[in-house]
Amino acid sequence: FKTELTLLLRNFIVIFFGVFFPAGMVLLFGSIYGNTPTPMFGGYGMIDISFGAYAGIGICVTGLMSLPMTLAEYRQKRVLKRLQATPIGPSSLLSSQVLVNLLFTIVAVFLLYAVSALSFGYELRGSAVTFGLSFLLLAACIFSIGVLIASVAPNLRVANVICYLVYFPMLFLSGATMPLEMMPKSIKSFANVLPLTHGIKLLKGVSLGMPMGDFMTEILILVGVCVVCTVLSLIFFKWE
Repeated sequence: FKTELTLLLRNFIVIFFGVFFPAGMVLLFGSIYGNTPTPMFGGYGMIDISFGAYAGIGICVTGLMSLPMTLAEYRQKRVLKRLQATPIGPSSLLSSQVLVNLLFTIVAVFLLYAVSALSFGYELRGSAVTFGLSFLLLAACIFSIGVLIASVAPNLRVANVICYLVYFPMLFLSGATMPLEMMPKSIKSFANVLPLTHGIKLLKGVSLGMPMGDFMTEILILVGVCVVCTVLSLIFFKWE
């Protein structure tokens, strides 16, 4: 874990987009729209309805970019094969990768909250525990997709292409960068296919104080995607 953390701290792109980019989105859109309640957002402000979405951005960067490409690179460079001959084993590396990337997403959420609260007076209306559980569920779902990408990609180049094809539609069409309320119906229909859309709906709802039970459909979809991707990863994952 210490070694993987050290290596990831040297990756400027992951640190910038995984930790600082969500807070930067709050500063950008907050300075444009502010956080004044509007009828379009049901009496809430821009930051109120977007906090959960911006939290999802950090999960996407680590789960769909950092995690799969790192594992694909380790396989291509035969790092995983070498670890099979050591007492550590590849499973320790996999678990460390998940924990390190999860740590980055948690740091990003705390930074996001601090910037939102200090700059625009944001307050989490729902339970912090409920929001945390919802956040971990979305992270598990997105991370499982990332591991699946790493499982089926034969090398780093292919993994890079797949990651971009999955990452950018989720980033721009799921409500992560722009609220779904501001999108046309055609895009909203396509957005419902994306797992991140349902994760953002869940995070948005619990952050506004709605009970978690109101989002059973979103929860079941996230759990289903996580289970399916995990099973497929176990089937297709290769150490070399």
